[in-house]
Amino acid sequence: MDQLPHEVLLKILRHLDPYALDSTRSTCRFLNELIDESVWRDALVCRSAISHGIIPRIHPSWRIESLRRTQAIRDFHRGQGNVFVINPRIGEINSDTIRYDFERERAIFASIDSSHGVIANTATGKIAARDKLLPEWESHYLCLISTLETSQGSFLYCFTDGRVAMMILNASRHWQLQVCQDRHNARIVRCASSGSRAVTLDEDRYLKVWDVPSGHCNGTLRLPRSNVLSFELDGDSVITCALLFRPNTHAMCAFTHFNVASRQLIDDWAWPAPYSLTEPFVVSFDPPCVLLPGTVEVCIVEFWGQPIQCTRTTRQDIAARALGPPGPNRWMAIAAFGGVIDVYNLADPSTPCLSRKVEVRDGADITSLAISKTVIAVGHKDGSASLIDIVSGRALRPLNKRMTRRFDRDDRWDGAPVVRSIHLHPHEPRGLLDLRYEIIAFNFAPSQPVKGHGKRKPLRQKLSQDRASVSTAIQQELQHLGETQEEANREHRRLLRLAGDLSTELTEEELLAYTRMLSEQDGELDEAMRRSLALEERTAAEDELEAAEDADISGMSYQDQLDLAIALSLP
Repeated sequence: MDQLPHEVLLKILRHLDPYALDSTRSTCRFLNELIDESVWRDALVCRSAISHGIIPRIHPSWRIESLRRTQAIRDFHRGQGNVFVINPRIGEINSDTIRYDFERERAIFASIDSSHGVIANTATGKIAARDKLLPEWESHYLCLISTLETSQGSFLYCFTDGRVAMMILNASRHWQLQVCQDRHNARIVRCASSGSRAVTLDEDRYLKVWDVPSGHCNGTLRLPRSNVLSFELDGDSVITCALLFRPNTHAMCAFTHFNVASRQLIDDWAWPAPYSLTEPFVVSFDPPCVLLPGTVEVCIVEFWGQPIQCTRTTRQDIAARALGPPGPNRWMAIAAFGGVIDVYNLADPSTPCLSRKVEVRDGADITSLAISKTVIAVGHKDGSASLIDIVSGRALRPLNKRMTRRFDRDDRWDGAPVVRSIHLHPHEPRGLLDLRYEIIAFNFAPSQPVKGHGKRKPLRQKLSQDRASVSTAIQQELQHLGETQEEANREHRRLLRLAGDLSTELTEEELLAYTRMLSEQDGELDEAMRRSLALEERTAAEDELEAAEDADISGMSYQDQLDLAIALSLP
């Protein structure tokens, strides 16, 4: 292998994915001895660029598809609601660099090749600042792996070649470069932040603590293990998760708890790793647990003096996962490719508290999840976004209904998902959608449950609203007349009985006057009967006419039916 040319070795190593390439370089010593260091570095940089979309972006078709999607979104959102499309025109956006300042209503992000930084106003969708970052370091060999932002708007940039720099936003809204570390012999593989403190981990297992406002390194720790998959920082606590390969045993997950202030080891333990580990770990400090994601199972391990437990889900082919904000009820959501979303409460992770089937259209698989309080935002491959209430399990109506429709109907370009990530405010109903080349700021109302899609009312119901009220009034009048007639009949029978009883005691003139009074009452009753019969005949005629009209309008076009409705509504 050492006899092969540089180009041949590079072509062979490019067939590995970035994770497998990094693992092979870290674990196979004989390959490190045979293959030159420059070959490894070029393969890693080239493979990372391909995975981040830098190389495919050079193809001329990407600009055409981007313009087509931008025009479609703008036509779709024109003149409605509080949904704003932010098109920074810097190429592909790096999902790791998106930061949403909810208090100042601004979004800060950078391009995938770390050449531009953008500040946009999410309330208006306008670009507030667009500057080129790191002009003297501009090179396609520099790949930005993450950015860490503080409340002042400063960014800590960590590059794969070991350089660390901080970009400070000055009063004139321009970026100012401050170099923190200019090294080329130690690649930075992981980084995390908490408040004004940041931590970086290089390939030599050195863990460095940075003060982001000043850019100074406050301390260095050397980890006891390599192959660190991920770590989390919370105040002075750092927990690292490493993957161990022991002879004749399964892979082990080693957890190490450090205190960065005192530089002391607090705890160290191990747990069997999932069968197929493809993603980094996720560490939760509230409640204390570690999530071990894999394509087959998801383990939840409790630590810090508590009994170690492992909860495995039965869900296969995990498409996306999300962890909610810290709190007594911290939610974890797992989505499968078939559209099933399982939600766990980390306070009691034994069984899922919610399992919901989400409608997935052809070519619209779930690509991303986000949790805010008790709301889950689901992003699909076709660009649509749906919202689910965890407590009730019902879908929620967004404040702007356009969020439930597709943003991009032509998703054939390089097979990349449109909704790559969703960023939600932890406590308020607003957030961002990452559409690879655009950012969409949106709001939704979680207090309004969806009652179903509205169906068009029949034309008969539209045309007969006034007629129905008239028919109701006629029925009430008939009922009143019937009650009046029944009461008059009872009074007439009572008077007849009274007349029979008094006929022997009345004189001839009194009996004649009483008979004339009864005949007048009979005439009033006859008149009431005639009015009621006339109303009944009129009602029957109207019913026959309405049935005939329904039969006639069933074959009419929708425009003819509207013309008929207007004609019937005229006096």
